Amino acid sequence: MPIYIGDTLTAAADSSPCGTWLPYKDEKCYWIVDDTTRTFADAKKTCESLDGNPTLVVIHSKEEQDFLSNYLFNTSKKLENFWIGAKVISGKIGWIDNSVMSYANWDPKGPRNKADYCVEMQADESVVGKWLDEPCAKKNLVVCQRVQSWSVVRLQQTLLDTRKRLEDKLDDADKQIYVLKQLLENEKTSK
Repeated sequence: MPIYIGDTLTAAADSSPCGTWLPYKDEKCYWIVDDTTRTFADAKKTCESLDGNPTLVVIHSKEEQDFLSNYLFNTSKKLENFWIGAKVISGKIGWIDNSVMSYANWDPKGPRNKADYCVEMQADESVVGKWLDEPCAKKNLVVCQRVQSWSVVRLQQTLLDTRKRLEDKLDDADKQIYVLKQLLENEKTSK
């Protein structure tokens, strides 16, 4: 629904939680910075310099990996590798946000776990989307992620919808308990 501010027509605040970034579910927004290749450190700084507290991408599922890989290499038709937000920390690969690495998509050649190695998503057709740890000084393209910006209205509606679903489940559970109690009562009285 459009909102008028003065004489200007603007989109409703909750119509695009990602602005010009690509939305992923109700969670994240992705943005390919440009066609400039950067070292891992410069890629990280580039993301952090953008509005909305973005970071290099952190991937936690095959579904997210497939979505992102499709966006980078099919939709956007990029032919170069991208840095993702993982690097070797104390001899192990870890996400730069310190979240648990619950999903991985390694190239058969990786991980190598060498000091000063960071993780890229590969563009080569034979291993497209696969991860490989490479020297952090290598230059790759940059894709950033940030959390979607939800309006107060959208947050309220989501909370109300969630409460309704929980209430419905609670009602269903209460009905099942009632039926079970009746069955137990019937079994006791029939003995």
